[in-house]
Amino acid sequence: MAQVLQAQHNLVTLRCAWRPGPGGGEVIIRLMDGREPVAEMALPAAEFGLQETLSPKAYRSADLRLPDMLEKMLHEAVARIAPDMPLWIHIARGAGALAILPWELLLRRYSILENTAILRVPNFLADPFTIGTHTEMVVCISSPRAKMPFPAVEYAHRMVHDVSQMASRPVTLHVFADLDAFQDLAGLSGSGLCDVVVHDPSRMSFDGTVRIDRNLSVHDHRITNPWMLWIAETLHGRPVDAVHFICPGYFHDTRGSLALAETPVKNRDSAWSRFVAAEEIHALLDSVGAHTVGFTAPHIDVWAMGLRLLAFHLSWVRPGPIIMHDGGAQTFDDVARNYACLFDWVPGPVPPLSTEFYCHPRLVNSGEREDLAVESILKVSEDMLALAEVPVAHPAESILDVSALGSRPSLQSGESWVELATRHFDLQEASLSAIEQDSGVSPSEKQARLEAIRFMRHALATSTGTAAPLVASAPTADSAEGEL
Repeated sequence: MAQVLQAQHNLVTLRCAWRPGPGGGEVIIRLMDGREPVAEMALPAAEFGLQETLSPKAYRSADLRLPDMLEKMLHEAVARIAPDMPLWIHIARGAGALAILPWELLLRRYSILENTAILRVPNFLADPFTIGTHTEMVVCISSPRAKMPFPAVEYAHRMVHDVSQMASRPVTLHVFADLDAFQDLAGLSGSGLCDVVVHDPSRMSFDGTVRIDRNLSVHDHRITNPWMLWIAETLHGRPVDAVHFICPGYFHDTRGSLALAETPVKNRDSAWSRFVAAEEIHALLDSVGAHTVGFTAPHIDVWAMGLRLLAFHLSWVRPGPIIMHDGGAQTFDDVARNYACLFDWVPGPVPPLSTEFYCHPRLVNSGEREDLAVESILKVSEDMLALAEVPVAHPAESILDVSALGSRPSLQSGESWVELATRHFDLQEASLSAIEQDSGVSPSEKQARLEAIRFMRHALATSTGTAAPLVASAPTADSAEGEL
């Protein structure tokens, strides 16, 4: 229940829910000030430009908008927001129809919000995000022939330029682009504290038989797409902080995905892209230890909705910040500003950006409120910790199953391996604090999982002689027509 975070951090929030019904249903918007309800309205979905059927065909000419009646509620919201604090948005689970709306872009049209940051409430109480002395980022760019082309090289140059200008601590950008773009990016370099590595796709062999799953029916957590495999195998155990995708999207029903070229070296199919949905992205992020993921839609079109749905889905299944930019080239500078705020390159409050930004309220709050974690319930038992007291010289392989840390079994012991494993534990532990848990997971099962994670964390710290601090968790009781 999102009320937990809203009450804990006194968030001024627009809580948006979907009520199906005749004529397309209703949108329920409630203004909350912490735990206090301030105002509520129920409006026909048609007033937002929402269609009865959630499909690319239905939305190709849709006029997405916010009703004029919302302005009064926005005035009430701004009157309750403290200086330099944001307005928060929370979309209820199962409200995929609302997730396709570009809320931030639409709200930015109201002059009353001109100087107000707009952020998304995360769906996990614990926050796995950490700031290190050196930031490692992946930027993956693909312009598949099945979609309207976009200047991939220009986007890469702008990303490098903006990060170079804003970074106040060392940053390495790993650029993964298709072969055509690589020819123009091979000499790309950053400046200041930004280092750039442009990876050559021709150095890896790719399987050309990639399945086209138009219905996005694959739900397992495996890395099978050539682009995802290229990133995972190239980084080879090197921990990464964030992965940002610049590419079109795709959606079927309420499931969104990336839309990529067939492989990084093959881009010939003008009818269908190759799709990567939330589960595989989840697996990639786990394999490289990334707590943050971002998306840029190069065009403001129906396919940007696919990336919005993808970001929404990920926000419910994986903890950590999520950035979704769909304002086109005109607002692309906001992407680097998001990361500058996230990684504390630029001091001060979150600026008013045009992006979706799921982040924990601790990013903007001063932290004076008490943490929700109940250590008396969630602590690891002394017996379990005693079992983890193994000699420092004990081989790490006998303590941890490294193949469970990701899809690359060739991880080597050492500083990078320890950091990657620790990040994996952080993410797994934070995932137990979902605001709305699957009813099939009992409290005892959740506690058992937490104990197992903390046991392995302690074993790792003991066997390697490194500090691995615990992260406080707080669980709560159209297919046939082609793409163009």
